[in-house]
Amino acid sequence: NLKRIFCFIKHIPVRRFEFLIGIFAFRQLVKFNHTVFIGVALADNLALFVADAEAYARQELPSGYIGFCDNQLTCRPGVGDFKFNNLFVLCDAYGNWCVVKQIARRRGLLAQVKLLARRQRRPLPRRERVQAVPCYPLPSRPGMEERLRVKLGEVDETIVAVPLPRGAGTVTSLSRADGLLTIPAACEGLDADAPVAVELLRSRESLRGALLAIGSHDNTLDLLDGLLRRTHPAFRLTSAHVGSLGGLQALARRRCHLAGCHLLAADGVYNRQAIAELLDEPMLLIRLVDREQGLMLRPGNPLQLHGVADLARDGVRFINRQRGSGTRVLLDHLLSREGLSPSRIQGYRDEEYTHMNVAAAVLSGRADAGLGVLAAAQALGLDFVPVGVEEYDLVIPQRLARDERMLALLDVIRSYAFREQVDALGGYGTARTGEVIWEYPGRPAEVE
Repeated sequence: NLKRIFCFIKHIPVRRFEFLIGIFAFRQLVKFNHTVFIGVALADNLALFVADAEAYARQELPSGYIGFCDNQLTCRPGVGDFKFNNLFVLCDAYGNWCVVKQIARRRGLLAQVKLLARRQRRPLPRRERVQAVPCYPLPSRPGMEERLRVKLGEVDETIVAVPLPRGAGTVTSLSRADGLLTIPAACEGLDADAPVAVELLRSRESLRGALLAIGSHDNTLDLLDGLLRRTHPAFRLTSAHVGSLGGLQALARRRCHLAGCHLLAADGVYNRQAIAELLDEPMLLIRLVDREQGLMLRPGNPLQLHGVADLARDGVRFINRQRGSGTRVLLDHLLSREGLSPSRIQGYRDEEYTHMNVAAAVLSGRADAGLGVLAAAQALGLDFVPVGVEEYDLVIPQRLARDERMLALLDVIRSYAFREQVDALGGYGTARTGEVIWEYPGRPAEVE
């Protein structure tokens, strides 16, 4: 029966995957003793069940699916008694042991998995290790070994590791991760730029073709990565979301190839002031999209919120973006214009790192409102009250402008296919997409 299900699933069109999750797959598969894993994977990462899983993961699989996180998974009844034989089916479908090893380790069952592998003459593969440097300090609680899933990119012959959010679901973050970084139990964390060993989840060669983008989050980056892989198979775009300010700081330290940025200055001009203040070397400011920002509200807008001023009303719970993000800078600008102090906003200090996470918090009822892009609100069926259109740009060092990976990326950005897909998301403008908005000459070298 399991094989029949796999054969059925792999022929389902991508656009019908969500229907498959809600209507058929989860309800049917939970009948099996071992299908807690299957239910989670279907809800969180459908690429596990597609024969050409990697092709779907890098090209066609839509982002934004919400499933069980690892803590919820391991607390569900019967997870500790799953049938290990069926885990090999999952491994075959996905192509590696990441999910199996991680969840088995959490349940204290890794030894049994290894024993079963030996009995079936299927040894656990040993992955290549490389030396990498964390993009920023990684604190950790002493007395507990911590394994972080990280994004990797090779910048000026240095491999840079950017951790994925620690609260992410195991399946989703493993599908996005390039490697695993271990913080020893006796350590209180790792310093930025201190070399550390990373276990690769992808080939060493694939790192050389990867462009590492650090900065603000936008859903169009996923579209860009998918098109880049299709049109230039040797290259890919891997992104980590730390906010616009964090992206510019990473560029200043040469810890990424490009940064997504939308920092609004007091004069109403985006990005130029921040670039001039933080960066020394010459840069190109390239328009990716114009995007509509607004309040994302629960369906039907039950609290009748119509603008930023309404966030100060009693009983309105807000979910914010992290400090350093362009969306938070925009919120502070709007509050200042309304004469409102952030202390009057309930939830101002509650933070999320992406537009989709903010939208999910509103949909789940954890918050009544959040500031984000129209595309995120539409993806989850939320109401939307626009507050303005902002400029989302890519900041690229001029020394990398002729790099073959960067040339391929710019070719995709300026393509009709990319604009067509962005326009289909809703809430975006592409009239100036791919245009060089500004050439920053850099600061003159100081003469001693």
